[in-house]
Amino acid sequence: EEGDVINMRHLSIHKCDESASPQESSVQVHQWLADFESVSSNVYDVRDFFKRAPSSLRSDREFMLLIVARYGLAFGFAHDSLKADKAVALASVREDGRALLWAQEALKADREVVLAAVQQHGLALESAHASLQADREVVLTAVRQCGGAIVFAGGALRADKDIVLAAVQRDGYALRDVHRSMKTNKEIVLAAVQQNGAALHYADFSLQADREVVLAAVQQRGDALVFACGAALADKEVVLTAVQQNGNALYHAHESLKADKDVVLAAVQQSGTSLRFAHDALRADKEVFFAAVEQDGSSLQHAILDSSNFP
Repeated sequence: EEGDVINMRHLSIHKCDESASPQESSVQVHQWLADFESVSSNVYDVRDFFKRAPSSLRSDREFMLLIVARYGLAFGFAHDSLKADKAVALASVREDGRALLWAQEALKADREVVLAAVQQHGLALESAHASLQADREVVLTAVRQCGGAIVFAGGALRADKDIVLAAVQRDGYALRDVHRSMKTNKEIVLAAVQQNGAALHYADFSLQADREVVLAAVQQRGDALVFACGAALADKEVVLTAVQQNGNALYHAHESLKADKDVVLAAVQQSGTSLRFAHDALRADKEVFFAAVEQDGSSLQHAILDSSNFP
């Protein structure tokens, strides 16, 4: 049963060697368990272990329960009969939710098994039955663990505000996979860009020009300015915030701000080579020039040097 306590001393034994006595078989199984303890937790080493081990161990329920409790993905090496065993499946997905991939189809439609899987690894939602990919609690659990799991949610749930908000708060890029109506929702988009400024890329055009949204995006990641549009690119506070975080964001600023000394100074102090994006007048400005080369000597090549400014 699922609640049974598994103890090596009470291990039920399938013979490893048909000629061995029960006592000898017990010793052999314990030896294989000890051998598994030395196996590193990667799928290639586990695969090699099962190549060496007697095939009978793959169908030994108590042996596999102990194995998957340590390394859930070992479920993939279990005999097909155990892939239909709920207790073995639960033990596997609780250790690594991705083990749901190898469960029998009936277990992929079992709510308890799937909930356990997505609690451990949200992306296990991909392996769940379609009926559970459309289950609100299951999907909410999945996206709280991994925002990107929303890509596997049933269509209607991608337009569920609570689910979408939970997803983008966990991973701003989840905005890419939500219903288009959510991409016009300012609260959703703000949450997304606060988690990852580059999520601005997936916002509706109207919000890519929204000052509050763009400012939040560049505060998190300066180069998110590349996804802004309209008046936001000519807003001095927005652009200053962006270049202070990433000087090369100056490239995406409105031309008027590439000629603004405050903005350009902030940019070159963060990244000297951003001098190449400044207006010519500032590339020839002595204060800007020295700030740029102090930050990065190679920015010298982007300066405009003439005898009037640099006698």
